[in-house]
Amino acid sequence: MNYREAYKRPPITDRSWTMPFGKFKGYTIEYLMDAEAMYLKWCIDNEILTLSIYLQDEFEQMNPWLIRD
Repeated sequence: MNYREAYKRPPITDRSWTMPFGKFKGYTIEYLMDAEAMYLKWCIDNEILTLSIYLQDEFEQMNPWLIRD
């Protein structure tokens, strides 16, 4: 088992979920989606966090410049 498997969390489904670690500990996903999009994208890209399909879609609509071609 590697690090990613050991700390794999289920997809986040609630905008009021708070970050349990790091620079933005205590901040909600809703805040990160709006004010710290690059950090949230980094967490998603590095498989630290996973958003539900609904929240992922909302995140991409809020930040279309983050979507890869």
